[in-house]
Amino acid sequence: MSSTIGERIRIAREAKGWSQLKLGEAVGVSRAAVSQWESGESKGLKPENLVAAARELGVDIEWLVTGTPDMREDRSRYRSDDSVSGTGVPLLD
Repeated sequence: MSSTIGERIRIAREAKGWSQLKLGEAVGVSRAAVSQWESGESKGLKPENLVAAARELGVDIEWLVTGTPDMREDRSRYRSDDSVSGTGVPLLD
C-alpha cells in the first residue's frame, strides 16, 4: 500500500499513542502544523522538523521519507561522526 509522508507520520504517531499536540510539543511546532503535515496541506515540511519527528517517534527516517524499509528506527546505521549536527542524518559523499 502506497502512503505519503504525512500518512506515515500519522501511523507512527498513533502507534506511539501520541496526540498531534504531544508530537508538536516534542518537535517544537504547533498542533496545527502536525495536522497540516498529516493531511498533506503543508508543502513546506522542513527537513529539521522531519528529522526531529522521526527521532521523537522512534522511526527510521528513511521509512518516514520513502516508506521503506521498516518503520522501526535502526540507530546502528548512523554513527555520530557521519551525521549532520548529531541529527543522525548521514552525510552525502
